[in-house]
Amino acid sequence: MTEKFSWFSISSAAKYLGIHFTTLRRWSDEGLIEYVRTPGGKRKYHKSALDEFINQHKTKTKESMELATLQEAAILKTRETMQNAKISEQDWYNKLSTEQRTGMRGTGNRLVALMLQYSAREDNNEVFLQQAKQISKQYGEICHSMGLSITECIQIFLLFRQPMLNSMHETGSLQSSNDRVNQRIFEKMNLFLDEFLVTMVDEYNNTST
Repeated sequence: MTEKFSWFSISSAAKYLGIHFTTLRRWSDEGLIEYVRTPGGKRKYHKSALDEFINQHKTKTKESMELATLQEAAILKTRETMQNAKISEQDWYNKLSTEQRTGMRGTGNRLVALMLQYSAREDNNEVFLQQAKQISKQYGEICHSMGLSITECIQIFLLFRQPMLNSMHETGSLQSSNDRVNQRIFEKMNLFLDEFLVTMVDEYNNTST
């Protein structure tokens, strides 16, 4: 391969690694994969850097990439479902500032990823639930600051809950051929969301006192 063709765009590099380009962007920002920027500001990845990443992570690469791909697919599917539900036409949504909307979109994506991580792991998964609880506290505070009732706060959560669960089914996150394993994963997803809801309500009530 000549030097000219040794450089990949972010989309080509992601395809080479077998992941979504947003995953590659995140890993790059975290310093896991070396890249350069062109004068126009675009990211470029050298084949040697991609191969080095694969070699360094070869014991975990396949599993981590599959999980990352599922995360991105689930996030995109949830976003698509919420757009079809015309969330922007909801009264509560119009009370949000532009900054709050952007923040909730980002934390919503993070929540989907955390739920998948928590549900997919047998051990050491409590850290993902704790991170989700921090997000739920933010949601409780936002609902209170918007003047929403606790009932409205719960209704908003339920509006997001089912699309999140559906995204796991539709993107193949429940892909085991073992029905018992699938049932266990689904139960963990529900537990994750139950804990999120309880923490959000607690934070709302604490803010009210």
